[in-house]
Amino acid sequence: MATESTGDETPSPGEQLRKARTGYGWSLEDVAANLNLDVDVVRALESGDYAGLPEPAFIRGYLRAYARLMEIDDVQVLSSEKPPVHPPLGSVVPVMGSGELLGSGKRKRWPSFGQKEKSTRYRSIIIVLLAIAIILGAWWYSGIRLSNFIGGAENGTDSGPKTISVPLNSTATGG
Repeated sequence: MATESTGDETPSPGEQLRKARTGYGWSLEDVAANLNLDVDVVRALESGDYAGLPEPAFIRGYLRAYARLMEIDDVQVLSSEKPPVHPPLGSVVPVMGSGELLGSGKRKRWPSFGQKEKSTRYRSIIIVLLAIAIILGAWWYSGIRLSNFIGGAENGTDSGPKTISVPLNSTATGG
């Protein structure tokens, strides 16, 4: 039995895409290869059976990519899509027994990101201070004094320029 369609009713996104695909002479495998999807996903998009597909956001993305591949206005295809009906989501709050909440007296401690950062910061400060102490200790042990770098004025030695005189006319006695 054929279903009658009124002039106001637009075809479903799957019907629009299937007509465009057959108009181009493409197979389901061709479309699946171009979209990097499984053939079953393309078949589900064309049939409107979204039960085996992921979330509605992915379905809209698949339909949009399929429409662009077939050079159809993706806004028109998506506007004719009826949103899938999903059962309502449950609560995102974890369910705990009443004994776990109030009766035990111990509260579960949730991980804190700040504690790890603090311990890492303290550890790095301690390592830097130890490295500075080792460098200073090695410098002190080697006996290098600051006066060797600045000059010898503190030791009582003359640090002025020194001249050496070499006689130019010397007679060599040969034998």
